[in-house]
Amino acid sequence: MRWRFVDRIVEIEPWAAIRCLKAVSFEEYSLLKRHGREGVFPESLMLECCVESVRWLAAVSSRFELTSALLEVSDFRFHREVGMGETLRISAGVKRYEGEELRAECCVRRAGRENPEGLKQPDEVVATGTIVAALSRLDDGFERETVEGIWREIHGAS
Repeated sequence: MRWRFVDRIVEIEPWAAIRCLKAVSFEEYSLLKRHGREGVFPESLMLECCVESVRWLAAVSSRFELTSALLEVSDFRFHREVGMGETLRISAGVKRYEGEELRAECCVRRAGRENPEGLKQPDEVVATGTIVAALSRLDDGFERETVEGIWREIHGAS
């Protein structure tokens, strides 16, 4: 099974910002069951959603010439737990892009849900922090055609 940490790319501004969606699946919801936390999306996977978002930002911004790999995580905080069936809104904004390194501020929000009266609740921040990623040639680790195919699938671009 291949895990997918970005289900849909909503918006992208090359070398500046990306906004993505991630729906928490049953399998992800069940991962912490043996640790007494059934029903909770693992925090490590929330971080991976941010890493994957930055990877997409690098790939699309470079016209699929570059990818990224995590170098550093700093000031990452988890504010709330997330459960199955919830939708996460991931945003990453570039704070610094120099040569072979990219620093991005990330924020993960739980999409607002409808209350019993049918009113939509506001989104809640569930995680925030900074990641630093090393940039490298996409062709060194991935097949470009496969990456572009997944891009069309999650962005709907031709």
